[in-house]
Amino acid sequence: MSSSKPPGSSHSVPHKSSDKDINKSVSQSTNKSINESINKSVKNNTQKKLWISLVFDQLALEILSRGMRPDDTRPVVITEKRRVYRASPAAFERGIAIGQSMDTAHSLSSNICLFDRDPDKEVATLSHLAQWAYQFTPNVAIKSPDCLLLDITGCLSLFKGIDNLSKRILDGLHQLGYHPVMAVNQTPLAALLLARFSTSMQTTTPSPATTTSKTNYETIDDSIDEGINAGVNVGINAGNHDSGHKAGHETGHMSAAADTRKSILDSIKHIPVQHLQTDAKHVTALQQMGIGNIEKVFDLPASSLRRRFDTYFADYLLRLVGDKSDPQNFISQKANFYHDITFASDVDNLNSLVFPVKRLLEELSDFLTARQLQTNQFTWHFCHRNHGKKSFSIHLANAENEPKAFMALSQLKLDQIDDIKEVDAIALSSNQLFSTQSETTDLFSDHSFSDSAFLQHGSASVANSFLKNQPKENLLLNMLHTRLGEEHCFRLALADDHRPEKSWQPLSAFKEPSASLNKESLASLSRQPSTALSKKTQPIRPAFILQTPKALKMVENSPCITNKLTLIKGPERIDYGWWDKPLNKPLTRDYYIASQPDGSLYWIFKHAALDQWYLHGIFA
Repeated sequence: MSSSKPPGSSHSVPHKSSDKDINKSVSQSTNKSINESINKSVKNNTQKKLWISLVFDQLALEILSRGMRPDDTRPVVITEKRRVYRASPAAFERGIAIGQSMDTAHSLSSNICLFDRDPDKEVATLSHLAQWAYQFTPNVAIKSPDCLLLDITGCLSLFKGIDNLSKRILDGLHQLGYHPVMAVNQTPLAALLLARFSTSMQTTTPSPATTTSKTNYETIDDSIDEGINAGVNVGINAGNHDSGHKAGHETGHMSAAADTRKSILDSIKHIPVQHLQTDAKHVTALQQMGIGNIEKVFDLPASSLRRRFDTYFADYLLRLVGDKSDPQNFISQKANFYHDITFASDVDNLNSLVFPVKRLLEELSDFLTARQLQTNQFTWHFCHRNHGKKSFSIHLANAENEPKAFMALSQLKLDQIDDIKEVDAIALSSNQLFSTQSETTDLFSDHSFSDSAFLQHGSASVANSFLKNQPKENLLLNMLHTRLGEEHCFRLALADDHRPEKSWQPLSAFKEPSASLNKESLASLSRQPSTALSKKTQPIRPAFILQTPKALKMVENSPCITNKLTLIKGPERIDYGWWDKPLNKPLTRDYYIASQPDGSLYWIFKHAALDQWYLHGIFA
């Protein structure tokens, strides 16, 4: 495939002879000269603003075509107000055209797949694509209903030029199932105008060849030479910049601004005025004045434009050619993932969802890789127009990015579902995203430092040792949690309570142990050496503690289990929680370690208020 082209270029398709004549008159420079000027601009560190415009004209159709099998040749039609809004190549082959009524479309094809346009889903998809484009530049703006604007000013060096950057963007979008029209220019409005112009030439003469050729790389490459390259040289004024410095900063800045304005105007001057992104009344007034293209608009005196049109139109023209700044509202830096696949027909066998599920998980993995993120939770949504949406989440022990593990856990969950009869769309979302953490390794080996080494050096993150760097254990825990459910998969942890039966608590398998301990306790524990749990510094506790103490019978004034117990150590007095009991009774317990003749050890106590012995724990 030939690489994408530089500023002033657009990716479109072949048109009829009249369109080609227009485009031929627009083309005034070669791609080679523009590439040389871009490289010269980058080499001289000239910071010319560059914008990429991506117009997803077929977004409503591509949302559905993503979920269709390659061998599915049924015609697909998107309708709006009972009129054909978008149609697939198979629909064009059967004579269906944009603007026809639904009755006409049904008369032309009996097995047509008809869907109403869903603007909300288009907005959600556009938002996802904006998040996806964040991997190329942090400055991504959404222009509803079908456009993205990317400020690529500071990205050319990173991606080694506009050719590589535009190719990576288009290749990535094609893999996702979207085929936008791309245009590049020095202002966002100019880039958007070029993309809209190319898009309009496709939709005005819909045909099977026109729609299909959008995915043909050679056609896209040839169309870049269509009139959009004329004079848009991001580095064309590099020499003038040097001369401007000789004459003074002010003169140089004015010259650079004039050159920028001229290059932008040269790239759009032959576009008809009906493609201006302004009110229809302005376009009508221009046409009534005999003005057919943008070049003639800018031939008019500025004072005349202000008198004949309102301030909005004059402001639009200034921002179009860069005479006035045009700030954009960029998307939030906070990453989130949501993407879906809509099926052309209902799916009643969940086993057949394996391939679309795998595709969405691969898209999630690619998204995480591009943004250098990991996730510890993702949610599946199963939708049907008649049954509503059902969702379930999959939790992970640690944040990771392993599509095979994601697939195995999703398959386990799918096998458990028995209350979903049919679906017409599935979606995958993930909002719990974390930066990828690289492991610290030894200078002279490939072994990572152990958690015990960090603890010995005073690390306060005691809880981070839980299931860290244990992929096999994590996978087992993830599978158990997914199969059994959160209520049946838990672990034990310390609780911030001195009473033995309340000093532990069940926690979610994926909850950090430190959640139940205060910061002072953690810091104190982290500062203590590994012998902190020795008998000298900590009271002895049995491995097994009864949740409810068991009363013991008495034999000859001695507690007894199967035989009389012999007290070998104690007492250890523990004051019970006064906040849980009436204050008019003693709350103390005297604990002892006792043994039986067979050598087994027990942890027992005598309740002072009741004068009763209880069994509370058993030593291993």
